[in-house]
Amino acid sequence: GAWQQGLQARCGGGGGPVRLGAAPAQRLAESDELTWDDGSARPEPCLDQFNLLSKEAALGMLALGFGGFAALGYATKVSDKKSRVPFVPRETF
Repeated sequence: GAWQQGLQARCGGGGGPVRLGAAPAQRLAESDELTWDDGSARPEPCLDQFNLLSKEAALGMLALGFGGFAALGYATKVSDKKSRVPFVPRETF
């Protein structure tokens, strides 16, 4: 009633700048939660649609990156570190 309207006006009401739409009268489509409809002319998808690379190109880049790190790890494991130390190790008692 009037008490709730006074509370909303005094406390801000908690709503955003976009007015709420009407409650759905029928069952929502399953994909309804994937669309951000803020009342504008063009609702947009909630998930980003990245069309710059194909899935195959992204998978190739991921495999190349993992392969590069694997090669670097293998090279550090195989290399003889003791022969490249420029000083004699100190003896401890």
